[in-house]
Amino acid sequence: MRTRVMAMVLAMLTLLVVACGVPHSSDFASIDQQDIPERLTATSTTTTTTTTTTTTTMPSTTTTIVDVGTTTTTTMVAETTTTALANLEPVALWYVAGRQVQRYVQLLPSDPSPQYVIDQLLNPPENSALGLRTSLPGDALINTTADVRNVVTVDLPAGFFNGENFQDSKDPQLAIQQIVLTLTELRGTSQVAFTLEGQPARVPLPDGTSADPERILYRSDFLDAPVETTTPTTVEAETTTVPGA
Repeated sequence: MRTRVMAMVLAMLTLLVVACGVPHSSDFASIDQQDIPERLTATSTTTTTTTTTTTTTMPSTTTTIVDVGTTTTTTMVAETTTTALANLEPVALWYVAGRQVQRYVQLLPSDPSPQYVIDQLLNPPENSALGLRTSLPGDALINTTADVRNVVTVDLPAGFFNGENFQDSKDPQLAIQQIVLTLTELRGTSQVAFTLEGQPARVPLPDGTSADPERILYRSDFLDAPVETTTPTTVEAETTTVPGA
C-alpha cells in the first residue's frame, strides 16, 4: 500500500514539471500590444552634437640678425602690422608754396638717408591745407652720394633744366633750393654739390645768378637768416616760409 502511494506522488510530480517547462518550438508567436510593458514601447530621442574646430594659422615673418659676419635667421609666428613710433622721428622737408619754399615737418624712419628724403620731395603731402607742391620734375631720376666730408653730391639727369619740365620759370631755382635745404636738415650733411650726368653742373641761385661748376653749396646760400627749428607736437604743425626766396 505504501509503495503504491509513493508511485502516484512521483507520477504527479512528473506531470507538473512537464507542464511548467519551456516549450520547444521553431515558430514565432505574436504578443498582444497590451501585454508589452509601456517602458519598452516608449519612443526614444537621440540628440547629436556637432563640434566644429577652427584652426587659425598666423602668418610668419622672418627676422634676420647679423652678428659679426654670422647671419642667423629666426622665424616668428607673429606679424607686425604697424611701425613703432620709436622708429620714427620728425624730419624737415622743403616744398614749394606759390613761388617760395616752405619748410614742412613730418615723421619719417629714423636717420633717413639723403636718397630717401630726395624721393620724398618728389611726392609732396596730399590733402594739405598749405597747398604744398614740389618743383622737381616728377619723372626725374635724381641720385645722391654722401662722402666722409659731410658733402652730398646730387647727380641730376640730362635735360633736368629744360623749360618744359617746370610749371613756372622760377621752378629750376626752387628745385635746387628744395634739395639743398632738405639735405642740410639731415645729421652729418652740411654741404651739397651738383653734377649733371656725372659732370660738374652750374645751378641757379636765389639771387638770379648761377653757381660755378664744382662749387660746394651751403645752407646759407639759400637762406637770408637761420631758421629756428622746434620739434612739432603734431606732424603737420610746423612750417617755415622763406620770404623773398
